[in-house]
Amino acid sequence: ALSADGRTLCSVSLDQSLRLWDVDSGKERRLLQVGNISWVRLTLSPDGKTLAVPVNSKELHLFNPASGERLRRLTTKTRIGTVAFTADASIVMALTGDRTIWRWQIPKGRRLPDLSLPPDRDEPPIDNPDSWYNGEKMVLSPDGQLVAHANDDRFLRVLDVDMRREMYRTAKLPGKVSAIAFAPDGRTLAWAEESGVLHWLELASWSERLRLPGHAGAVKQMVFTLSLIHISEPTRQAE
Repeated sequence: ALSADGRTLCSVSLDQSLRLWDVDSGKERRLLQVGNISWVRLTLSPDGKTLAVPVNSKELHLFNPASGERLRRLTTKTRIGTVAFTADASIVMALTGDRTIWRWQIPKGRRLPDLSLPPDRDEPPIDNPDSWYNGEKMVLSPDGQLVAHANDDRFLRVLDVDMRREMYRTAKLPGKVSAIAFAPDGRTLAWAEESGVLHWLELASWSERLRLPGHAGAVKQMVFTLSLIHISEPTRQAE
């Protein structure tokens, strides 16, 4: 997981260690041993003050990446697939194997009412909500109202959580969705195909405004700066 300012990198290894790195110097800042954390996604809050680490499949541990302090230990009923924060870092959400979104307030860890994703006509029934599945991606919009969601079935969907409606769906893609990111102002969704092509979706009109090929391989992560990313027309240059 890379911080929004690009200065801190968080990594996890098969030796069960969680390491925090200074990107500029390449030096290790902190080493933590927290349990069974291999093969998980690490998620940093937008303000960089909270690191969410799934542990033992059904626990979500929150850390202060600066001090290494464990802030909270949160538990779910079924395995955690992916984690997201609201833009103001006040709420953390975990999407679990039964398609339920667990929500907690930060920093107190007070649990909020659960939300369930609307059913998907292309997804088979869930046989075992605790089975391990590593192809799922979920990103929460800054206002907490939308979830951009992708599985290995080669679709990208945008769901309205409160209305329990699907707001947008791509045509079936040539390959899987490899990365998703909402802009800080909540007006744009960037997503990438496994082929390396980036897409720029305007949420007000649900129209694709920009398509950026060029990467030789899959894009694994995209991070917006805290300021609005500017797209210049007609030169179509992105910064």
